[in-house]
Amino acid sequence: MPPPNPFRILRKSDLLVLAAKGRFVINGIFGPDDQFYLAYEKIQNFIRIFYAQAKSETPYDISKHAATIGLVLAQTRADLSHLSRPSIFKKAAQFTLNFAINNPITTELPAKYYLPELPHSNFQNSLLAFEICRVSMHKAHVIRTDKKVCRLDNRITPSLHQLKDILKCLATLQPVEESYDTYTRMLALLYESLCYEFNSHVRYPPEK
Repeated sequence: MPPPNPFRILRKSDLLVLAAKGRFVINGIFGPDDQFYLAYEKIQNFIRIFYAQAKSETPYDISKHAATIGLVLAQTRADLSHLSRPSIFKKAAQFTLNFAINNPITTELPAKYYLPELPHSNFQNSLLAFEICRVSMHKAHVIRTDKKVCRLDNRITPSLHQLKDILKCLATLQPVEESYDTYTRMLALLYESLCYEFNSHVRYPPEK
């Protein structure tokens, strides 16, 4: 039997993005109310299609998770309300942290996607959080410290080894409130580094 491979779903991400119209949903969470609710709908649509692809089950009923997804997004929005212009990396980090720790999606994926050493609920929510952020950051804009605006033209495409280690870290985060700021900073650095790996033109200029 082949080892678990979460990429079996992620390889279909282009179709998922087209179907869910999910690009830029992370920015929408932190926008005005109309953008927030549009992002909420897009994330639900993305998860619906994600599960339909994984389980060969169309349509997948997302309604049972709608309330908990809404609570996670509202908390994510509130957590960064003290920042006037958080970066796309900080936004993605805060969303990932809240989604991975609160585990709003309780429906399991088929067994072939799971890593055996991780609890299923933590894994599926970590995988969803990462994938939503990965596709949301594609073609997003970054304002560098030299005021230059750069676009993330290339999608993050981690290796299977990278993906497994990222998911292991996300799925084992502990809900310790005193550590949340540290988690967010580390996740923001992770997303920033991954984006720079595939978009070297966006890197900040070296300090002089």
